[in-house]
Amino acid sequence: MPEERINAGKPEGGLIRLKAYHRGGSVVIEISDDGKGLDKDKIPGKALKNGLVTSGEGLSDQDIYRMIFLPGLSTAEKITDVSGRGVGMDVVRRAVEKLRGKIEIDSVPGKGTTFAAGFPLTMAIIDGMIVELSERVVQ
Repeated sequence: MPEERINAGKPEGGLIRLKAYHRGGSVVIEISDDGKGLDKDKIPGKALKNGLVTSGEGLSDQDIYRMIFLPGLSTAEKITDVSGRGVGMDVVRRAVEKLRGKIEIDSVPGKGTTFAAGFPLTMAIIDGMIVELSERVVQ
């Protein structure tokens, strides 16, 4: 929320970055934000509560972050028209894997989260897309 961002010393509006680049034998699409990051304490608790995992002990940060891809997991406090049902991230993971890709997550509390989806270089030959944001066009 804007008030939370201001209290954290951030601008009222959030920032989302989209990058695409070549790394090794992969094309990487990276999406990052400057939000509050993933809650490493809340995620395993919700997964346990929903019966999606049997233990939250001894998990690395990456193990915890990967839990957000579990079908039915949501850390939202309330259900709305667009969030809180636990569908979404599992669909993203399946779509990426269908294209033989992998997703990496990096999150820093209070700073934000980055999702990097890497795809085989052969995917780079498919048609591209043009995105227009405000008055800026990116191809």
